[in-house]
Amino acid sequence: MANKVKGQRSFVAGGQTYTVHFDFNALAELEEATGLTVPKISEQMQDTSRISIKFMRALAWAGLLKHHGLSLTEAGEVMSQGDMNEIFMAVGEAFATSMMTEEQIRELEAQKKTGQKKVAPPTEPMSGTGIK
Repeated sequence: MANKVKGQRSFVAGGQTYTVHFDFNALAELEEATGLTVPKISEQMQDTSRISIKFMRALAWAGLLKHHGLSLTEAGEVMSQGDMNEIFMAVGEAFATSMMTEEQIRELEAQKKTGQKKVAPPTEPMSGTGIK
């Protein structure tokens, strides 16, 4: 089960539950796969007209690495077996919370439960991450 306070999210595809988590290694792999920095990836995710299938698969793949160790092709197969809206909600939230502190994630989750307006994740990386 995904630990939301740690920035993990989950989705079901093909009858199996998958955990998405963007740790430091996943973010580095994502940068390598896309040729973009994390801030540029975040920027691109804000404009859905700029998101290609190749980009979406790379994003999901990187998020699945830590818990499932799938290849890029296997990640695409998982995506084909699930609900794209559910998958990209999980992937998008996991990516966004990867730059947040646990306290910020707790606050976001509390606001979602009470129906308050969501707080946007920080646009600047957390200090100490080494991400520019």
